[in-house]
Amino acid sequence: WRIAKNGVIGATKANAKQQHTPDDKAWPARAKGHGHKKMIRKLPGMLGVRQVDSDTVKVVFRGGKRTKAAVIAYAQQHGATINMSRSQLKDNGKEQKSHAATKQQAKKLISLGFKAPVMVQKGRKGKYTHERQYRTVSQKWICEHLNMAQAGLIIRKLEGKAPVDSWTINLPARSFLGITDDQLAASIARELQGIQYGSDIKKQDIKRKSP
Repeated sequence: WRIAKNGVIGATKANAKQQHTPDDKAWPARAKGHGHKKMIRKLPGMLGVRQVDSDTVKVVFRGGKRTKAAVIAYAQQHGATINMSRSQLKDNGKEQKSHAATKQQAKKLISLGFKAPVMVQKGRKGKYTHERQYRTVSQKWICEHLNMAQAGLIIRKLEGKAPVDSWTINLPARSFLGITDDQLAASIARELQGIQYGSDIKKQDIKRKSP
């Protein structure tokens, strides 16, 4: 149980933190336009250990609000081709209306020449009138005055893209769940030392021999 928790889960969290596979290969980068934040940040925190019987344990994923964490983890681990439709995003559209436009959306709008309608006061003292003018605005203004749904709609209009009814998302494999033989041997050695099985035990003493 302790090896599963401290060894397998510990190695998996390290893989996600360093953004590479268990055999130390870098993951495919995010798709263009999706920012540079680290990927698969929350999934490792949903890992847990389940006792099957006296001799067996399983490393499992727990939780997930809309989709089970295990389903998302499988798609990330092995890659997936996902077919989407507009009808599937109805709830997502409602959620986007409650979130401010992102910095990426703001940058995109500015690069497309977006100008926001602004009411300007004109005229002489005592005879003011208000007139709507269109002015270039900052990223901060966009994030404060537009929500994600509005920003997305304006971007599509400025790009001249017609709404589509369905599309395909190709998700590349980003393997993160796993532990190498060296890491496993080191983990076993630590646990044996922890239960005072032998303080002189080293990982090479229990390392698997090549066939």
